[in-house]
Amino acid sequence: MLKDKINPYAPCYCGSGKKYRFCCQNRTFELIPAVSEEIYKKAMEINSEGTRLLSHYEYEKAIPFFKRSYELNPGAPNPVNNLALCYFISGNVDEALKVQRDYLKKNFFLPSFGLANLAMFLLFKGEEDAALNAVYVAASQDKITLDASLKIAEMFARLHRYHDLFQFVYSSLYLDAPQMAFCAGVSAANAGSNDLAIEYLEKVSANDPKSYLAEYYLDYLYKGTRIETLNGDWPMLTPMEYYTSHYAPKEENQNSGHLILKYRWIVDFIESCLNDPHCDDEGKKAALGLLKFCTHPEAGKLLKKLVSGTFCSDNIRQYASLLMLDRGDVKSGDTLELTLKGQKHKTKLQTIELDPEYEFCPIPEDAEAEFRDLLRLSESGDPDWKTIAESYHKLYLRHPSCFLFEFYYASALVYDNTLLDVAEKIVRRIAQEHPEYLIAHSLLLNILSQQERYEEGIQLIKNMKLPDKTHPNAYIHLLEIEILFFIHQQKLDEAKSILQVLKQLADENPLIKDFEELYESLTLLVKAERMMASKAKKMNRRHPRKKR
Repeated sequence: MLKDKINPYAPCYCGSGKKYRFCCQNRTFELIPAVSEEIYKKAMEINSEGTRLLSHYEYEKAIPFFKRSYELNPGAPNPVNNLALCYFISGNVDEALKVQRDYLKKNFFLPSFGLANLAMFLLFKGEEDAALNAVYVAASQDKITLDASLKIAEMFARLHRYHDLFQFVYSSLYLDAPQMAFCAGVSAANAGSNDLAIEYLEKVSANDPKSYLAEYYLDYLYKGTRIETLNGDWPMLTPMEYYTSHYAPKEENQNSGHLILKYRWIVDFIESCLNDPHCDDEGKKAALGLLKFCTHPEAGKLLKKLVSGTFCSDNIRQYASLLMLDRGDVKSGDTLELTLKGQKHKTKLQTIELDPEYEFCPIPEDAEAEFRDLLRLSESGDPDWKTIAESYHKLYLRHPSCFLFEFYYASALVYDNTLLDVAEKIVRRIAQEHPEYLIAHSLLLNILSQQERYEEGIQLIKNMKLPDKTHPNAYIHLLEIEILFFIHQQKLDEAKSILQVLKQLADENPLIKDFEELYESLTLLVKAERMMASKAKKMNRRHPRKKR
């Protein structure tokens, strides 16, 4: 029985700092005086308006209505429970705790919904032992309403106590209530009773907010497969039920000291996003980004499972691998097993510092004016690349220590389409001797692409060792060339993956829109070609050629 699981030595949920046995297990209480019928009706009317606002997600507007209703009728549970919930969702967890605890101290009976509500606030603050004990106490009360039963079931799910959830749900008086169908189905799935899970998930009403999730889970159950999660469980909560909008730190303020980043709550929210069919890749990546500074042990475990698993897209897995690098879970140069296109690949992870003040090679003072003139000529309407190449070559002969002059000489040869073998040798040497100058890698990849030496280009990208530090423009230029390289070969998945990185680095880059339009056009073209090929194949099967 769940009552037997109440821990007398757990921290008391009331916040006294004492153990439960020496505190609220043998609590004293105040009798709340009854109010007149007139005041009762007025309090209920005000509560109804608060409930209307709550149902429209206007939590802050609902607070004064629930507060006034509670003041008029301090013995009624609904206004105070909703008031505490609105405080919590609006970002004031301390006030939510205070309101809920004050009510529990005064109430003659222990209200199960209020205890489960309090458990949610405690769990959010990382007080898991006190939260779990509060739920066990709530589940052990004699008279539990349907709303309270749903709240208790929700809290067992939040605490990952799925055996307790199964026991509670299937001994509930409300097991066959339509509102309980989703809880019953998920708890059965987590207990390994797939037939029972299917039976109850099929009962979920189309009007239920979680009907889409029920259908999603049923697809897995019909196939005899399972959702992939960190702990192997079927999430019962949607991302919205983690109420992170007021608590999740903004990107510029994320750091390991932020309250929500210390606890499992944020990890569970992210896992819910990853397994929610309504959450697209952009939403999943935004949620995953919170793990960069999350210090809870399960944050690193989730990323590791995600990278090596098969759930979510390749794009998400690649992003997760970069997060592991940023967090320090793996070091630059380490090899990680990454699943891409359903196959496991050993991938070397590298990090790079982008410094806008970084200088590759100082330009000699006596050559600055001439160098600037050559740059202007290169950007003119119809450059004379042969003359420009000769000028850069002379500059390099005068200043052999400045490799930029030699590089621009090679670039001019490429644009002039002459002495390409000479240009390639120069660029290869510069790329090897100055790996931080990623523009040399870009030009080399461009040469290989123009000559349709795609396999060599792929090997160049695969074997390229990123420097520890470079200028952001050099890295951005390399990404742009890589995107074009893969688009030319219609390797759209690779192009999209690099495009995502480019958007993160330079979302205002005007080329991004062009790349996206080109990517979308090619995607449609590839789909059309595949469709035509498929139709031709079917036609050949129906009308095979006659043998002569």
